[in-house]
Amino acid sequence: MDTRTFRARTMPEAMAAVKAALGNQAVIVRAGNVAIAGGTLVEIKAGIASKAGQVAAPQPFVAGWKRPSEPAAAPMRPRVAPKVVEHPLRAPSIAPPAHPEPIAVELAAIRRLLGRTLISPSAAVGLSGPLGDLLTSLIDSGMPAIQADELVGHVRDELSPSELADPATLRLAASRRIESTFTVDASPLSGRVVALVGPSGCGKTTSAAKLAALAKYRKGRSVALVSCDSARLGGTEHLALYAAAMDIPFATAVSVAETHDVLAQWADRDLIVIDTPGCGPRDSAPIAHLARLLQAASCQEVHLVLAASLSDWSTRAAVRSLAPLAPSRAIITKLDEAGGIGHVLSAASSARLGISYTCAGPNVPDNIEAASAARLARRMLEPTPEVV
Repeated sequence: MDTRTFRARTMPEAMAAVKAALGNQAVIVRAGNVAIAGGTLVEIKAGIASKAGQVAAPQPFVAGWKRPSEPAAAPMRPRVAPKVVEHPLRAPSIAPPAHPEPIAVELAAIRRLLGRTLISPSAAVGLSGPLGDLLTSLIDSGMPAIQADELVGHVRDELSPSELADPATLRLAASRRIESTFTVDASPLSGRVVALVGPSGCGKTTSAAKLAALAKYRKGRSVALVSCDSARLGGTEHLALYAAAMDIPFATAVSVAETHDVLAQWADRDLIVIDTPGCGPRDSAPIAHLARLLQAASCQEVHLVLAASLSDWSTRAAVRSLAPLAPSRAIITKLDEAGGIGHVLSAASSARLGISYTCAGPNVPDNIEAASAARLARRMLEPTPEVV
């Protein structure tokens, strides 16, 4: 049978496309998720039910094309109904078909699937009203669809109909639920030796300079900066310029011996911030070497730096590949370049990383703040770039 395939980011969007193209007579044949570069999409195969009960997609219009005429039906031969002799004490029975129709089995499976994954049947055609707006906002902000469905379900169940109709009450309940999906580090920079790790281009060097400036100018601590980045052209020089501008001691350490020497030289410093080279998912050898350097430095805190502008796949790949470095906290950068942060919060929560700082902008010593659960939740409900 012929069908048309519709793809969208969310189930409501896909269903809206089906309805717009096929109308109210559309019949869903299959629904599920398909993997694409950078994430997943919802895919629906649907057609229009014909009188014969089959599913057929409308024929496309092509200039000059005419529908072929149907062959004339062959004349029907008269049939004589067979004579049925019934047993006087037993009613005739009709045996069920040995195998159900394949389309019936498939549609039943789809109904069970939709019943398990959607909050309510109305979500299949677009959850309307304030709850629908909330679901759309969460998914647009990068929260995984299943997690967003569950969160909206919890909000719906805990509020009365009148409370659901009040935007302020709904927003407050949603914000509290969002805050429960991740953790915030209550005491960032409490250790003496702090290292920043992460993929290339996530803003580690700038974040290291911001942390050093934060500790020196806002907390009055004596600070030193160390760079372990010998792979990136200009990586060491970049941090050295920041250190010179802030009158902070700076050194490079690319081996275990150099790391020991630098830490011993600065034993009187209140805080030592270590910048590291970017590592990708396939950089197993550089990650193993970096793990030895951080062990030699006796780091009390390892912050995984994650750019909000990264895709969901890249973010989760970074969390998995850098797990050998034992990060305990996460810094979210480039909030000014991203529309949503839900995927970053979800990945950090899955790895049990508390959010320590957020950065929105390249300016040093500005554009950095201690993470706030309320602020992050508000950003989830308003997925638009901002500068702090």
